Amino acid sequence: MVPAICATFVTVILINYTGSEKEVHIQFLINDSLIKRKDMRLDKLLLDSLYLTAAKGKDSISATFSMKLDNGYSDGEKRNVPIWPNSIVISNSQNIYLNKDTFIRIGIPKDVKSARILVHNSEVERLLNEIDVLKNYSYGCVEQTTSKLRALLAEKSIKQTLNLPFENDKMIRKMIHRLSTLRGPDGLWSWWGNGIDDNWLSAYVIRTLNEARLAGYGNNAYIKGANYMERMIPRQTIDEQLYTMNILKDMDREVDYDSILKHIDRTKLNVNSAMLYTRLLQKLGKPYQISDVTQHLQYNPGGGIFFGTRTYNYKNDLASTTLLAYDILSHNDTAKEYLPYIKQFFYSSGYPRHTFALAEMINAGANEAMKKSKTGNSITGDIVINGYRLTAKDFPFKNNLKPGDTLTIQHRGAAAYATLITSKAETEPQGNTDNFSIRSTLSGQTNDIKLKAGVPITMDITVEAFKSFENVMLEIPIPAGFSYYTKPASTGIETYREYFYNKTSIFCTQMKAGTYHFTIQLIPKFTGTLHLPPAKVELMYYPEIFNNEVPKTLIVE
Repeated sequence: MVPAICATFVTVILINYTGSEKEVHIQFLINDSLIKRKDMRLDKLLLDSLYLTAAKGKDSISATFSMKLDNGYSDGEKRNVPIWPNSIVISNSQNIYLNKDTFIRIGIPKDVKSARILVHNSEVERLLNEIDVLKNYSYGCVEQTTSKLRALLAEKSIKQTLNLPFENDKMIRKMIHRLSTLRGPDGLWSWWGNGIDDNWLSAYVIRTLNEARLAGYGNNAYIKGANYMERMIPRQTIDEQLYTMNILKDMDREVDYDSILKHIDRTKLNVNSAMLYTRLLQKLGKPYQISDVTQHLQYNPGGGIFFGTRTYNYKNDLASTTLLAYDILSHNDTAKEYLPYIKQFFYSSGYPRHTFALAEMINAGANEAMKKSKTGNSITGDIVINGYRLTAKDFPFKNNLKPGDTLTIQHRGAAAYATLITSKAETEPQGNTDNFSIRSTLSGQTNDIKLKAGVPITMDITVEAFKSFENVMLEIPIPAGFSYYTKPASTGIETYREYFYNKTSIFCTQMKAGTYHFTIQLIPKFTGTLHLPPAKVELMYYPEIFNNEVPKTLIVE
């Protein structure tokens, strides 16, 4: 259900098998309050129903039916009906890097749905929070599964160093098993395990599975793919060659790197590939110029420095390129003064928050934090939130804020991190109309929609992409009181689709500019006037690039 809906909720069917009429006492309760009571004579069959109204601000309704006979026999059932908001919740985060003595005052907008502040008094605490974000990510393509595995391996490394218990061995083995089952016949991987092998993705998986082996999780799931990729390097694109060779070098693979490098014209590489070229020279012990990296330095308005250009391809976007720069500079003793400023960008609001970027950031941050911990350096600071001085037992500090509140942060000493997260429910959020349009129909109807309970219908969704994109995701809400009639697998442009109770999510690895049609088979089960939240299309790794349609109202008779 969604708020402010009235729908017929068929609660019970009573069947009398005794062969004689019985006196029956029945009652309905909503949220444990009596709504309806009835005393009646039951001959053979009773079918009863009740209208439910979902109040605003509630996330579920408790509905209870009970019956009792005069001889003392009783029975009943209690069900919780979830309430889904008739809107899209838009969340924004403001990451604050507290690296010097400072005082900050922030006003919380009055129109937000919720706000909360998270404060971490050390980099380790912040990293563990980022790991939790990645572990709880709701989707699971091959890249996201691999990124979760990298985060879990980083978590284990951190907790072992700090002599803390690690409780996710089972989850690590589950991720390794899932990746092993999604391999193709050549030992490589596609995005959802059922498509065309992707060289870049396969190299990323191979690296991570090898890291899992080195961490004590024996597996051979990467070996066939690594052997195959080593043979196939000459057939890869130059970008793929540089990424693959860096990973194979980390694995001490005997590849003729020199003969491949001599055919690559460095002057024609994009910034990301040029960084990969420099990092490979560094690993091979060959001469390079640190200025090849620092010449691409840019200042981030939200704090820190970054490298590269803004793209919507996570393989070579700001995050990927900046992490490569961090890797190169951290292995050069003359350039380490840049590292704190790059780290500041990691924790700023300008840092892309997709799963690959988070996993790479966590890995880099964990390695750096462990070096500090082993040298015994203090990594805590003095922080006061709205007049309350935080003590060691308070971290990581979490506190909810009210709309219209004022947040003040005072900080002294070692670097710390704060994140302000606000969420706002938008019934008609303004998407970026430069990129997509999206519209849906139910049984061919766009407006004044009228349907019949029990009669299957088709929901048609039309998406027009004005540009070509990678990794596009659709979220299609399902009307309250509807169920899936059939659940066909993904076809056509779709790479993968997943059915949830309240929505269908559709993923497309490649979407060229053009118009595309998607269908979902549904059946309305209950009558009433129902709301349908807006359908949405977005870039999976850049959710700020999205568009949505308007909410709909429909009548089921």
